[in-house]
Amino acid sequence: MKVVLFSFLVLCMQAGVLHSTDPRDERSANDDKFEEELEQGYQKLKGEPNADNTKRLLEQLHKMEPEIKQELGLSPERKAELQEAMKDGWLSQFTKQSEHANYNYDLSYDYGGVMHYGATGFVKYSKIRYKFTSDGRLNYSVSRNDKPVMVPRDIKYLQTLGSPFISFYEKLMMNLHYKCLGEKCAK
Repeated sequence: MKVVLFSFLVLCMQAGVLHSTDPRDERSANDDKFEEELEQGYQKLKGEPNADNTKRLLEQLHKMEPEIKQELGLSPERKAELQEAMKDGWLSQFTKQSEHANYNYDLSYDYGGVMHYGATGFVKYSKIRYKFTSDGRLNYSVSRNDKPVMVPRDIKYLQTLGSPFISFYEKLMMNLHYKCLGEKCAK
């Protein structure tokens, strides 16, 4: 979301809607100090935006629309594709969570945790059809066509998604949460 907001503010600067109020000098939107000033709040609305500036801003925002959609979540096309591949009622289980709702104690993303769905949405609920994997394990799938309903950005991690066992990072996260580290919780 910060990226989207920052991009929007850069576009406003380029369109002439925002300007620096730093009295020491005038800075352009491409100046190295722009980001620092932006974070410090040295921006304000520059009077009434004229029609030309507004038109340029809207054109630039229109060009950014796909990127904004990607940052905010799934595009309608991707959502429809997922709904087609997934059994009814399961799309809500695959929503992007905010950092606040899913705090991970500054650990790296854990593709292979027991709390992570597999690529075809393996979860254990009685209303989902089950199947055996090639290694004989029983798995449950929300996929209608056995194709992935979740694909990581780095495709190398596709087979890593989900696990029947708790991962190192999940154990570490629990220990961090309960402040159980070192000798204190050796047992």
